[in-house]
Parts: sequence; structure tokens; C-alpha cells
Amino acid sequence: MLIKGGIITPSYFLKILEIARSAGNTTISFGSRQDIIFNLPEQKYESITNELDKLNFEYAFKMSKDGNMPQNIVSSFVSSDIESSTQWLNSGNYTQIIDLFQYQHKLRVNIADPKQSMVPLFFGHINFVASPNKHYWFVYLRLNPENALYQVPVLVYSTDIPEFAKQIELKWNSKSELSLDSLTKEIIAETKLNTKAIDAKLVESKSFSSDYEGFGRMYESDKFWAGFYWRNNKFDIHFLEQLCALSLATGLAKIAITPWKSFLVKNIDEKDMLKWQTMLGKNGITMRHSAFDLNWHLPLQNKSALRLKNHIVKEFDKRNVCVHGLTFGIVKNFEMQFCSILIKENKVLGMFDKLDIIKTYTISYAKQFNPNSCSYISYVQACPYSQLDKVLAELILKYYMQQDTPDYNNEARKQFSIENEKYYCPNCLTEYLPELGCAHNKIESGVLFKHLPETYCCPVCETEKLKFITKKSSS
Repeated sequence: MLIKGGIITPSYFLKILEIARSAGNTTISFGSRQDIIFNLPEQKYESITNELDKLNFEYAFKMSKDGNMPQNIVSSFVSSDIESSTQWLNSGNYTQIIDLFQYQHKLRVNIADPKQSMVPLFFGHINFVASPNKHYWFVYLRLNPENALYQVPVLVYSTDIPEFAKQIELKWNSKSELSLDSLTKEIIAETKLNTKAIDAKLVESKSFSSDYEGFGRMYESDKFWAGFYWRNNKFDIHFLEQLCALSLATGLAKIAITPWKSFLVKNIDEKDMLKWQTMLGKNGITMRHSAFDLNWHLPLQNKSALRLKNHIVKEFDKRNVCVHGLTFGIVKNFEMQFCSILIKENKVLGMFDKLDIIKTYTISYAKQFNPNSCSYISYVQACPYSQLDKVLAELILKYYMQQDTPDYNNEARKQFSIENEKYYCPNCLTEYLPELGCAHNKIESGVLFKHLPETYCCPVCETEKLKFITKKSSS
């Protein structure tokens, strides 16, 4: 179910839950594009799709015939009035823009506030990011995941966002041989859309994850929000129906879906808090899961990825690893991602694909651990399953060391630019990065490989320094 902008009314949600139940489901799930997901048995296909069509609900099938499914419109409405926001931007602005979308996009569209941290800025093919100019938006294109982010040379007015996105998709489909620069200039020249020259750079939030689960106070308000997260992403329909009914009874107009497979209810009056707590208690709902559980992107209904996440979370808990400010993703291919640390499962042949213990993983991290950088650096290319928690803990420590040493950009990077060779472990392909050092071996940032002590060894597999291999850096 394509929930535009992640914005849904309780009454609309109730209708979807009714249809999901009639299809034989007792639970529903949430996707990373703020969509609602449930199973549709083949024998009920015609009756359920007829109900959806009657109610004018937008939907898509995972197994579409042409492999080219409609995509949901994602927005940061969920963070509005919860986090700091661009001065002119409010909840009403999002709903006004979303209501204007009539074209069913097959390219991903994101509409986000750069000051919030709950919704990625560049997780779409077409990304609109609020500018300091009232009702004007930066536009960034990433029509192929492997392409660099392209900034459209003008700002686009709020009410023209849907049409601009539509024209980009139509032009891209019919003239994909054009460069992005030529394509956008052609659209600007041919349309009468309201645009404005860019007079300031984009300033992003420096935080990349939020505690979006449990109860919290609204930003600069005396009202509250409630965030709901299920570890297995299977939300009980019976409970959700009670939640929608309570929302309607207490005058709450909107429910907001996050891109982290969870949802929030906002603007709860203090006088109604006991009603919400009582409903949770009656249903045995536990709030405030461990921070280890939150801010993960997993492939939908992928048992292998869920097992891996649960294993890592369990080991983090044993080690007392801090993960605040970081996001994690698990993939089988390097598709478009939004995470600080990316774990890719390397291919295993035949029946061994089901044996986690023999698998290896490629671990990468976003440039400066910023998911919005859209650029990933390889850290370890063949990490064994048994060493995952150790390697990830090491990488997480590097993140905090980087936060604690902002001046490394100066002297350490000057040194690093001199050494134009990369050094890899020949066994697990772990790269030594002078700008980060190696906390496991108590090596500070800025130390060149040639200056490492002879006792230095790979932090993953303990291969000796003298066995490391080199190759020239492309930079």
C-alpha cells in the first residue's frame, strides 16, 4: 500500500487493516519507503484488488509482471514538530505538496527537511530538500544508484514539486541518453514552473539517527508523541485497530510512518496519556527497545538478514557497544542505501547459502559516516561471521574517535595525501586507513602505514604487518 509521504489518517488506516484481515492476514508490516505491506493469496487476488480499486487505494505488487513497480512518495512529515525544522516548514506544507501528486511515479521521490535526522535526504532518485528560502526546495538527482548526486541549478517552488518530478521521470524515460544537466535545463526551458536562483548552500543535520520509539514530548510543545516499533516488523492487526480507534476518539488526525519500519502518533494531549498507556498495558506492548534494535535497514521479509541483525544486536549487547548517531544496513547487493555502516553478504554457492556460520561479509562505511554522502568506503571485504561483532565494534569506535578529533582534517590529512599507496591485509582484505588509525592496536589517527610498529597486525585476522599488500591509490 503506497502511503504518500508516510501520512495516513486513522480512518484510512482502519480500512487498510480491514482489507488486510479479509485477505487472511493477522499482521501487517512497514517498508523502508513508508509503505504498508501485507500478503495477498492468489485465490483472493480478484476480490481484494476489487476492494482496493473501489476505495481508490494506491498499491503495488512485489512480483509485478514487468518488474517496474510504482514507487511511494517519501517525506519527513514524521519528524515535523518532533525535531528542529527549517523555519518556514511545517506539517501543513507537507500535506499540501503530497495532495498535489497525481502521477504514479516509478522513480523514487523524496521530500525532506535537511534539519531533521529521521528521514534520509537522498534515498530517492529525485530528492527535494527544503532551502532557507520560504517554499523553495533544492533538487538533487540520482537516477542510477552508481551515479554521483547531481544538483539541479535552480530551486523549485513547493506547489511545483509534483510537476517537476513528473517531467524529470518522463524526460528520463524518453531521453535517457541526455546528461542530467541537459535534461533539467530542457525541463526548465519548456515549462513555466516557478523556480529561483540558488543563493545559499545546503546545510545538513549532523545527526543521523533518532530515538523514535516510546513516548516523547513534541518539539516546543506541551503535547506528546508515541513511537511504535516491533522487532520482527509484524504488527498485530487487532492492536492497530484499537490504536486507530483511540486516535479517532482523542481527536488525532494523522498517523506518520517512518522509513525505519515503524510509525508515530503525534499531538497526544497530556490528559489522554493514561488512555494510551492503559491500551498498551492491556495488549502487553513493551516500549523502549534497546537502541541496538533501532535504525536498521533490512531487505523486506529476508530471514537471513533478520537472523544476522539479531546476532549482531545480541553481541553488541554483550559488549556494551554504543551505537548512538549511527545507522546500519544489510544487503545482498549494493543497491541504494541510507546507513552509516553497510554489511553486504558475500555470495555462497548452493546449499551452503543457508549456513550463516560459513558466510563472509563485506563491511563498508559512509564517507565521514554520513549516510547522506551517498559514498561508501570499503573497510573489510571478507569478514567471517564469527568476527562480525568484533570488526563492527572496531569500526564504531573509529566513528567516535573521528567525532572527538575534528582537527585531523588538517595535519593528518596533509600527511595522508603524501602517502599515495593503500595497504591491505592479504587474507581478509582489511584496509589500513591512516586518517582513522587503528583503535584495536592503539594506533592514533594520522599515523602512516610505514610508521606503524613492526608488531602491528590486522585487527580482524591478526596477519602481520610485513605481509600486507599495497596498490596505488586512485586519488
